[in-house]
Amino acid sequence: MTKAVVATGFGGPDVLSVVDVDVPEPQAGEVAIEVRAAGINPIDYKLYSGAFGADESQLP
Repeated sequence: MTKAVVATGFGGPDVLSVVDVDVPEPQAGEVAIEVRAAGINPIDYKLYSGAFGADESQLP
């Protein structure tokens, strides 16, 4: 298991949740890498805030 941040809807930071997810197994021709940290850019905030439209089908 690993941690992931997911947007549960459109809005401010309150729509983000930290959840446990299974680590996917690499398929043929793929490799697995360890990610220790990842950044969030201003465009990421604008996307989940709905600034470019709030299409619920685009959420996981």
